[in-house]
Amino acid sequence: MEEERAQGRLDDFSAEQEDTTRYDSILDQFLEGEHKLVKVTVEGVKENELRTILAERIRGRKLADSIRLTLERGSLYLERAR
Repeated sequence: MEEERAQGRLDDFSAEQEDTTRYDSILDQFLEGEHKLVKVTVEGVKENELRTILAERIRGRKLADSIRLTLERGSLYLERAR
């Protein structure tokens, strides 16, 4: 997957927000939106670390049937599960 294929981008989340709020708001915004695939970045957080955190939040909120995470060429994407 390349960035050009992503339909949207979620990257306006501050590193100063409380962790649970910050990462849950990323998932909430994705679920409320219409895009099927979005690239996710958080300032000051590396993609591998972000993937781990979001995977934990997805499991904790029982969203694994709704959201998939993909790390492709150093970019992290949220994708609606089919």
